[in-house]
Amino acid sequence: MINTSAITAGLPELVRPLYSMSKGGLDALMLNLAAQYGRKGIRAVGVAPGVIVTPAVHKIIPQRMLDGFARRTLTPRLGTAEDVGYLVAFLV
Repeated sequence: MINTSAITAGLPELVRPLYSMSKGGLDALMLNLAAQYGRKGIRAVGVAPGVIVTPAVHKIIPQRMLDGFARRTLTPRLGTAEDVGYLVAFLV
């Protein structure tokens, strides 16, 4: 089982507390499923990709802000939807 989570699962979220809560619950579910069924060869994985640059993101987040995110990320660039898709395909 593969689910997508978010960094907000473990951080306070002032404007979307229910989103943060749901992602935290999803993380807990993945950990518990992995612990319960891992020895049987069943995998449960949560993917938390961080900032993913999409056309919608470009509409609501200014480029200077995206540049700031990019400077603080550990990867050479911000992610794309294709990056997440490739990861999920690899995991499957």
